[in-house]
Amino acid sequence: MRVPLSFHWRLALAYTVSMLVVFGAAGAYLIASRSSNDEIGRAIGTVIAVGVASIALGLALAAALSRRATSSMQYVTEGARTFAEGDLEHRIASPSRDEAREAANAFNQMAATLQDMVSNLSSERNRLSAVLDTMPDGVIVTAEDGTVELVNHAAEWLLDRPFQREQGVQLSDIVRYNEVLQVVEDALSARVIRQIEFEINKGLRYLSAIATPVSARGNRSVVLTLHDLTRLRQVDTTRREFVSNVSHELRSPLAAIKALAETIQDGALEEPDAARDFLRRIEGEADRMTIMVNELLELSRLQSGQAPMNLVPMKLATVVDDVKSRFDLQAGPKCLSLKTSLPASLPYVMGDHDKLSQVLGNLVENGVKFTPEGGSIAVSATAHADVVEVRVSDTGVGILAEHLPHVFERFYKADRSRREVGTGLGLAIVKHLVQAHGGDIRAESHEGRGATFIFTLDRAS
Repeated sequence: MRVPLSFHWRLALAYTVSMLVVFGAAGAYLIASRSSNDEIGRAIGTVIAVGVASIALGLALAAALSRRATSSMQYVTEGARTFAEGDLEHRIASPSRDEAREAANAFNQMAATLQDMVSNLSSERNRLSAVLDTMPDGVIVTAEDGTVELVNHAAEWLLDRPFQREQGVQLSDIVRYNEVLQVVEDALSARVIRQIEFEINKGLRYLSAIATPVSARGNRSVVLTLHDLTRLRQVDTTRREFVSNVSHELRSPLAAIKALAETIQDGALEEPDAARDFLRRIEGEADRMTIMVNELLELSRLQSGQAPMNLVPMKLATVVDDVKSRFDLQAGPKCLSLKTSLPASLPYVMGDHDKLSQVLGNLVENGVKFTPEGGSIAVSATAHADVVEVRVSDTGVGILAEHLPHVFERFYKADRSRREVGTGLGLAIVKHLVQAHGGDIRAESHEGRGATFIFTLDRAS
């Protein structure tokens, strides 16, 4: 970069002209004073000599000033080049020359302003990135040519497509679903918001995609928002299944009651013994409906956290004794035996006596239903570091492996043909009661070799 030197040359020219004017005036004075020819000649020679010397001196002065100015400006230029190459913290030390000092100070002020702007932009970008990465929804910003400009972690997780964040990544490299790519294209071309729902991983996950066109300074892009609908779909499916199951379970006793009532109306009243039998069966079906409704209400309270729980330090043996006292009435006709194994040193647990009695009672009753005559049911407990593990085992028919993950679901019955077994809500209630105690429950079984239900309770401090 060459520094304009016109100022210095103008200064030298002014100096030279001034000197010439001075000496020209001196020569004119000599002539006007009627000096001799020799004196005039000598004066003219002197003026010419001094004029030439003045011109030479002016040129030398201009050259010296130019070199000093050029050196200072080159120093400023080198500093600017260093800043332009990315060293935003670089500043130019103030030169001694006034002109270069002003240029350096102006540059340093501009550099500080630019550095603040870049720092603010970087902070805003980092803040935006942090906000996007904490969002549960996926966000992808793509340019008009399909280049991905921004993507958050949720989008990678939802699409199950982790990728390298690098320049030139195309939307089609991340999204492999043609219907989504078409939605983005439609949003760009029509400049309207487009939305679609689609499934990935063969229906294991359902997503909604919303493509929103945006424009900024003539550049067009699309913000693609991904929302996970899987949980909503599951809830909707569960709701439909629940309504269907409740309708079916209530329809069965209602149909039985209606049939029995019609039989009585058709003449069974004339036979007192038959009428009493029909009325007893009607009462049994009504009781079954009452139990189901009560269990549904209890399950609803447990799921909503509205069921009152009185957790206090207690001995598990007192609960086992209560269950054992009821066992004889349940298992007497089948000649089943109940074995208990609770160490004398078993620590106290945090529990609600009535609720734990319901848990153990339901599990033992479940064993009674599926254990053939002469079998046995065992209740045992083992202390661990923070919990007490309780096991309820039977020697019954067992549970098929494909049914084990579903045994705690509402209305789930491994053997659909055995309608008299129960409402299908018992194990679901057991699960939520155990969870309300802060514990976990699971089932283990092999077909034909019985089943074992294992749950944990917190040890009392």
